[in-house]
Amino acid sequence: MTIIQIIGIRGDNRVKAKSWSWCLKIAILVFVSSASAVFSRYASAQIVPDATLGKERSQVTPTGVRDLITGGAVRDTTLFPSVRG
Repeated sequence: MTIIQIIGIRGDNRVKAKSWSWCLKIAILVFVSSASAVFSRYASAQIVPDATLGKERSQVTPTGVRDLITGGAVRDTTLFPSVRG
């Protein structure tokens, strides 16, 4: 393949078709990703306390739709909850 064929001179449409197919694939990917982000309202997970922090472990209290997480290890101003989910 010569450089003239690569850049698409002399009516070689194969290079142009390849670049359009990549653009179409990227456009479809962006559209599907955007649509899934717009139409998904929330994430659902089950929060389960674990015992990795010993006495400082977190407690999880179910309160209807939301769970209240209390406890955890405090270091300086940072709280480290001990849950897995």
